[in-house]
Amino acid sequence: MSENQEYWFAKVDIDVIKDKSLSQTARWIFTVLCTFADKDTRGCWPGNKAVAEVADVSVRTVQKAYKELEERGVISRESRFNDNGQTSSYSLIVGHNASCYGGEQCDMGGMNSDSHRTRINERDIKDSLTGEAE
Repeated sequence: MSENQEYWFAKVDIDVIKDKSLSQTARWIFTVLCTFADKDTRGCWPGNKAVAEVADVSVRTVQKAYKELEERGVISRESRFNDNGQTSSYSLIVGHNASCYGGEQCDMGGMNSDSHRTRINERDIKDSLTGEAE
């Protein structure tokens, strides 16, 4: 983000924030993950350490929260590997599209390190106050 950016906030899916079946930690990590997400694709590549630093928690806490969020279906992740092991993970914010909220679960759509953009239907990007599309 540049210093002259007009705003300094992230969009966070209200359905996930209100989901009492998720732990507070998982909801917090989801919120932090949203700060890394591309506004058009809802995807991001932050390392566990970067998320842990922003959230002020341990890397292990981030890993546990990711597991919880994936099991609930509100994020989808795909790992990248090289000869030395895992190098990074792509995370897609599914949010209110998750089947647990009655939406259609987004999938990774064959994304990889070379092609990680998805198309988001405008109705999926809701204004948190009005519920209307941007």
